[in-house]
Amino acid sequence: MNESIVRPKPERDLQILAELVKIERLGHTGMTGISQLIDYLSDDSEHLAVAAMKTLHGCLPMAALPVRWQDDESYEKIGSVENIPDWLTDACDGWGSDEDFAHFCLQKLATLTVERDRERYLEKLATFMGARHRILAGMVDTGQRTLARKFASSIFRLQQIQFPRQVTLAVTMNCQLKCSYCISGCASATRFKETAPREIDKLFDWMQQKGVNRLGLTGGEPTLYSRFERFLEQIGERGFELYLATNGLASEKITAAIIRQKPLCVTMHLTPEVLGSKKMDTYMGNARDFAAAGVYVIMRCNFLNTTDKPWIYLKAAKEAGISEIRTAIPMPRATGGNLFVDSRRLIQYGSLLDRLTDGGRQTRISITLAKPFPICFLARETANHFLSNGSLAVTCPVHFSGYTNNIIVHSDLRYSACLGLDQLSRRPIIDYNGLAHAAGTHRKRVKEHMHIPIMKICSKCPLWTGGRCMGGCLSYRTPGDAPRFLPTDRGES
Repeated sequence: MNESIVRPKPERDLQILAELVKIERLGHTGMTGISQLIDYLSDDSEHLAVAAMKTLHGCLPMAALPVRWQDDESYEKIGSVENIPDWLTDACDGWGSDEDFAHFCLQKLATLTVERDRERYLEKLATFMGARHRILAGMVDTGQRTLARKFASSIFRLQQIQFPRQVTLAVTMNCQLKCSYCISGCASATRFKETAPREIDKLFDWMQQKGVNRLGLTGGEPTLYSRFERFLEQIGERGFELYLATNGLASEKITAAIIRQKPLCVTMHLTPEVLGSKKMDTYMGNARDFAAAGVYVIMRCNFLNTTDKPWIYLKAAKEAGISEIRTAIPMPRATGGNLFVDSRRLIQYGSLLDRLTDGGRQTRISITLAKPFPICFLARETANHFLSNGSLAVTCPVHFSGYTNNIIVHSDLRYSACLGLDQLSRRPIIDYNGLAHAAGTHRKRVKEHMHIPIMKICSKCPLWTGGRCMGGCLSYRTPGDAPRFLPTDRGES
């Protein structure tokens, strides 16, 4: 028997369980437990190493959240900051000092003499997006250039997994639903006709020539594309990896066709129009069919009213066999035109996310973020949850991989940096020499938007250093828009 699949002995199981309990407790001790948690990152038990890594992510937002620009000043807490919770400033206190997370990481690295232990350790350190550059600089400064190269390789490998080369195609803007919050709602079917077959061939040829092997489908509702089944066959013939977002209302025949293509995942938006209607039977039936076929299914839910009931989504996910709910608070797109949440009411929506994550823990359903949300509006336990599972770090992927990661291609093959910004290129993407070349047309504008805080108070927050907290997606900002104020009273709407 292969020893790698032999179950650990019972006493080893008990030992790991005891260590997991210890790791959880260390996560509640503040900075005093950081060095002990770092010790676990090189542990030969993957259970312990991953548990410590997630715990560190949860209690160290400065290390967990990505740096969007190189501006990493030290932070020392001096009293309370109005409207920024104390737990957040406490968690960032001491960043950039001689005794911070990066310092302890380098200290631990110096004690590792076994090559495999160092490799395992560097792989875990690579997940700390906000600390990578400081750890890398520390290696170079101390003459550890070989280790620095290995660490850079670990970061590169992880980025290839997290942010693969991909294109997302809005093959049609038709949809059976008229959701008020939909960021595609302004782009009506009359403005964008569905993609012509010859345009699909051109795009697929371009993708293969440029080494882009992953295709995402969005819209509108992609399953309403008039040639959808043949379109799926073309994707399979080209050997592309496939993922798609859908409202879950496709026919059994279309659902079966999707299953045959073995998609990486299917995100099923459960909308207010479907909840409580006869359409819910179709949605649930499709969800069960995907799950039964081994397709990874994600339920997507958006909260548009503070009276929304999180338990409804948890109950539906449980009944459909869905193990992950990806949630969002709809935010105003740069061009406006749809119904969205007012930034002054975000604290009330933070309470909804608190209740949803608490329900996820009770039902064993994973709760992740689909869009950025200001961390300061979340309860500490909720923020810890989203930091630990990484969804606070990657909900705005537009700036990753040279600004290539969130490119949306429309039916006429023009493209935008993301659906939220909704600024189309003048030329089709196939006119460009790869994703990086195409991204160059929107890089400057995206950078400018990133440097505008969502609220004036953001500039006083430690997470504004390096742009770690977006405060909301890019579509929150319009050109020349002044930063908004937070209410004086955090309970005020």
